[in-house]
Amino acid sequence: MATLEQEIKTKVEKLIDKAMSDFNPDDIKSTISTLEKAWDLLPEPKTKWNESFLVSKYITHVYFNANKLENALEWAKTFNESDPGRDYGESEFMLAKVQFKLDKKDQALKNFEIADKKSDGRVWKGEKDMEYFKFYKSNGK
Repeated sequence: MATLEQEIKTKVEKLIDKAMSDFNPDDIKSTISTLEKAWDLLPEPKTKWNESFLVSKYITHVYFNANKLENALEWAKTFNESDPGRDYGESEFMLAKVQFKLDKKDQALKNFEIADKKSDGRVWKGEKDMEYFKFYKSNGK
């Protein structure tokens, strides 16, 4: 992943910090707006920066937790494209969770498989909602 110019990096990091400190699960508009401002600061192509991973991850999680699944799906795809090559399976796991909730089970299974393989199974640790794991295991994995 590419490194941002320091001035832009600092601005993006401040916006991320503001979004996280101001987060209110009952009113996500402010958090999303702040994170989108951070996203807008990223030069094109927006998915190539280290900060792209964090911004898209947080936006995806906010939408997902607010049950705004179509928005979460859009950002989960961006999150997946912004994966900095860490190969932990985190972005595929989040994409699979959104797809699962949207009843796109074939796509979800494929991404759960990728996430499981990349992480050597670590993506499941700490996951509170066991329906994903049960789905994954019941489909022959």
